[in-house]
Amino acid sequence: MPGGVELSEFPAALARQFGISEYAGNILASAIAIAFFVFPTLFLQKKYNFSPIISILMGFVIMGFCTAVGWLDIFFMLLMCMITALMFSGKMRDLISGG
Repeated sequence: MPGGVELSEFPAALARQFGISEYAGNILASAIAIAFFVFPTLFLQKKYNFSPIISILMGFVIMGFCTAVGWLDIFFMLLMCMITALMFSGKMRDLISGG
């Protein structure tokens, strides 16, 4: 396709267009992909009163895709796992202790 960009070259094309480093292009491409799929689930969650687990799971699936394609380092996914675990640690403590 003339003028098209291959999926693995998308972050490099973003970096060239915006004049930023390729690492920043990788993070920007990952943020675009995550926002494209997670924002609709967040809106549906608010409208239909879903559990936040659906949006979190969708975010991890998209981060896994971005990691597999090479746009995102595994460090970001591990960091988000730690943050998510810390967010739900109080709820788990209350569930276990019965309080």
